[in-house]
Amino acid sequence: MPKVYKVPEAAEALNVSTRTVYEYIYQGRLRAAKIGNKWAIRPAWLDAFIESCVVTMAAADKGETP
Repeated sequence: MPKVYKVPEAAEALNVSTRTVYEYIYQGRLRAAKIGNKWAIRPAWLDAFIESCVVTMAAADKGETP
């Protein structure tokens, strides 16, 4: 079975609160699978979320956000 992140682990990796991770999941910004009563986040899904948050300096200078 591949490694999956639990919400607290994902929160630590992103340096945000667990509440924020839940918000990302419910907003559809962070892909996750519900297994029983727990959420599981694949590393590739976390990487994709991080990539979606990347803002280039040129875009930041123009005030653009992802």
